[in-house]
Amino acid sequence: MTTKEQPLPSSHSQMSAVNDRGEQQAMGVASMLVRIMVITFAALATFILADGANIHTVVASALIGLFGSFLPRIGAIPAPILHGDVFIGSFAGMCSGSIILGMNEVLALGVMAGGVTVIVGSWLTGLGGRLGSIAFIASVVSFGEIALW
Repeated sequence: MTTKEQPLPSSHSQMSAVNDRGEQQAMGVASMLVRIMVITFAALATFILADGANIHTVVASALIGLFGSFLPRIGAIPAPILHGDVFIGSFAGMCSGSIILGMNEVLALGVMAGGVTVIVGSWLTGLGGRLGSIAFIASVVSFGEIALW
């Protein structure tokens, strides 16, 4: 009996994963929280490198992306999805230190980018520039929230 193989997710933003038998399953809340934490950590690390260590923001983002490319699969989340999440966080963390005034704001931006990723990321499948677009949407929402306070 021949089984039809399921293709691997082609996009980091799909809200499903392929298990060892090739069956698609929905990502649970724990997987979504892991993705939000990865994005938040990448945003914090990029901001710390850029603002604290005086490394150019593009170089800081590239370094975080390079280190993030070594992340293995975590639970039901395939490694390529995590690698994209690291880049979303690093793009969000590229904000200027003159706009973001503290680590709390970077943390809020990272959580917002993670939330946007798990909520609308699957809608942007197939669009070029979706990682930067997600980081931009999260930045605009975070800055709007900061302006309101």
